[in-house]
Amino acid sequence: MLQKYTLTLLLSGTNTDEQNNEILKNIEETVQKFNGKITITQEPYKRRLAFVIKKIRQGVYINIIFEIEKNELQKLNRELQLTNDILRFQINKHIEIKKVKRVKPIKIKKEIEKETVKQVKDKKINMDDLNKKLDEILETDEIK
Repeated sequence: MLQKYTLTLLLSGTNTDEQNNEILKNIEETVQKFNGKITITQEPYKRRLAFVIKKIRQGVYINIIFEIEKNELQKLNRELQLTNDILRFQINKHIEIKKVKRVKPIKIKKEIEKETVKQVKDKKINMDDLNKKLDEILETDEIK
């Protein structure tokens, strides 16, 4: 049974675009050699590396989404490890992300505020009662 995986590649930033395209073509052929089907190949993008790898500061990232048999994955992994043109690579199980519609909480909050304002308006507070209650609290020695 074919399973979807994401292959993230890090190539040297010192390579030209033609060299990177040739490396990418070789990697795609390697995936197909192990009966893999490439679904999506993301455009390469260049970024500065967080730390130097083999005296290289710039890297080219490429993401490839492909389907392959689980038992062929180890063989592909081994083949990619032996490729000198790849600085780093990582193969992860591909997870589809679905967008979820968000509920606007503002409407709910306004309704709650209206209810609390109504409750406060309905309940009238007598200042004398309030002063008596304060005096009772202040006279007690115990603090709760």
